[in-house]
Amino acid sequence: LPYTQRSRENLLSEWYHPSKIMVTWNPITEIIHRYVPSIWKREIEEDYILVTLHRDENVTHKENLENIMISLNEISDTYKVILSVHPKLEEMMQRFDIKLNKRIITSKPFWFKRFLNLEKYAACVLTDSWTVPEECCILQTPCILLRTSTERPELLENNSMILSGITKKEILNSMKVAIATQVWKIPHDYEDTNVSQKILKLLLRHI
Repeated sequence: LPYTQRSRENLLSEWYHPSKIMVTWNPITEIIHRYVPSIWKREIEEDYILVTLHRDENVTHKENLENIMISLNEISDTYKVILSVHPKLEEMMQRFDIKLNKRIITSKPFWFKRFLNLEKYAACVLTDSWTVPEECCILQTPCILLRTSTERPELLENNSMILSGITKKEILNSMKVAIATQVWKIPHDYEDTNVSQKILKLLLRHI
């Protein structure tokens, strides 16, 4: 049950039979509509950057994590930074004795509704998540993916996400570009608001 036609083509190239592949489209829009705050409300008046970080290649390798945190410290000279601290990230920051600027606000992971609200009003989101860039695309918030590869090439093509890499120069340059790029068209595969019912019917048909 891939999200996109491109994903279907990838499966076909790996010799999956066409009858076994059914494109459902991406459920992210339906999810946001289901959990959207009843009233959008900006919590922080000044411009801020929202950050999530949890992927092993970023948080368990000292050099990679230091590069990212040095970048966040420099970004915090211009913007307030809100860092959602995954338990693994907290453990590694303590182990590597990584210090943060005072303008970086750390928090335990947010409830989904509050996180959506913070995403919506952020000047930019920095993340290594699979799903956060999808949410940012729908919410029209610039997003930087702190990785060197992505499962969501459609978000690169519509300019809603920048694949930055994890060096300080790459991250800071990507910030400038992302904040200056705030208009894009939502991919067609992200527009369906009834994906769950479609998937349910497909599953029931095959039981």
